[in-house]
Amino acid sequence: MKKQVLVTADRGETRVAIVEAEGTLSAQGSKPKDGGGGGRPPKQDDWKVAELYVERRGSRSIVGNIYKGRVDNVLPGLEAAFVDIGLDKNGFLHADDIVMPGVEIARRGRGGGKGRQISDLLKPGQEIVVQAIKDPLKSKGSRLSMQLSIAGRYLVYTPQGEGVGVSRRLEDKERDRLRKEAKQLD
Repeated sequence: MKKQVLVTADRGETRVAIVEAEGTLSAQGSKPKDGGGGGRPPKQDDWKVAELYVERRGSRSIVGNIYKGRVDNVLPGLEAAFVDIGLDKNGFLHADDIVMPGVEIARRGRGGGKGRQISDLLKPGQEIVVQAIKDPLKSKGSRLSMQLSIAGRYLVYTPQGEGVGVSRRLEDKERDRLRKEAKQLD
């Protein structure tokens, strides 16, 4: 698989595309290799966009960013907390998005209210680590979660969840190899 990165920038917008094509070149770069990917250099029509990123000035997304925040307010009636993460508006953290090792939390519609309430878990002034899962909108702050998810190109690491997830875009043999390597890192 051959890959290229294409970047274009205009006033106020930057676009990055990762394009892929079947076909490989030999180590010298002049003659096609036999086997694997068609054995010829890719032609213009063979390239396909694999990933596309667009960033506009003034509207940068914070989704996926991880913050050390401070609980500003806990609302037991809403089963939610507002967390100061250094932006104009406090972020919103719902009880369903709280993860604490060894602590069972009462979830809406799951288990009939068993577990601890949000007011027992979070107190104003408490520092917590959160991840933005939704950008702020007009008068509302961003949506936050304590269920961290760190995404790479082909792997996703979830420390409090399933550990390491492997992309389906990879071949089965490579996916199995990466899963075995990830199990050894625990």
